[in-house]
Amino acid sequence: MLPSFLCIGAQKSGTTWLYYQLREHPQIWMPPIKEIHYFDSVFIPENREWTEELIDRQCKQAISRADMLTSNCRGYEKGHIEQIMDGDKFSLQWYQSIYNTVGSENAIHRGDITPEYSALPYEGVEYVRSLLGDVRVIILIRDPVSRALSHTRMHVEHRRSTSLEELFDFVRGDVFKMMGDYKTFIPLWKSKFKENLLFVPFGRIETEPKAVIEQIEKFLCLESFCNYQLLKKKIHKTRKKQFDEEIVREIRIFCEDQYKFLYDNFPDSFLKNI
Repeated sequence: MLPSFLCIGAQKSGTTWLYYQLREHPQIWMPPIKEIHYFDSVFIPENREWTEELIDRQCKQAISRADMLTSNCRGYEKGHIEQIMDGDKFSLQWYQSIYNTVGSENAIHRGDITPEYSALPYEGVEYVRSLLGDVRVIILIRDPVSRALSHTRMHVEHRRSTSLEELFDFVRGDVFKMMGDYKTFIPLWKSKFKENLLFVPFGRIETEPKAVIEQIEKFLCLESFCNYQLLKKKIHKTRKKQFDEEIVREIRIFCEDQYKFLYDNFPDSFLKNI
């Protein structure tokens, strides 16, 4: 058994919020950890320098949370989470085993929300298509500069201390650019999934969270669910931090092409909400 829908980012655009909402829908089964990283760990092998540790950390956090380990069909068994942590990570058998569990088999949809999938190369997206078939794909779009600044703040938080020189290296690096490169990854995913893509402007999560979820329910052909508990809760909000103007300028220069792409491909009614 494998996922029937993906959310591929963009990073720092509400993917964690979306995970917690969809986990509550009775017709959806979400894994006990938010980010699986199967496809990027296969096609961007350097990601394995940190994804294995991330999987283990997410699993330990899930086991420690009482609300994750419940006896109903939407809960998660401790043994299954331990299997994710101890299995042959990033093999196809491991990926399938995540979805072969109680609750998943009776769900209409199973999801995988991993923002790094937006950075997959052509052959990676092609493999997604061949493995998952006509899977539905959700893409959250945030204002390019706002997203990039939030990504940079997250980088600083994780590193604790980052010099100006290190920050320049980060915002000029391939990883930073790939995670917000709408101009590259949207046409790539469109070429393989066409009408099976749903684009959601990030700003509507704050202003119209219920409408966003209803749009996604419709996209996934699900019954409306009225008992979401966390719709207005901000999750993983990055701490505010001011950056040197030179860093901000570097980010703005990178984002120029991203704005042009968005304005050439999306209506004003969509863009005013990103």
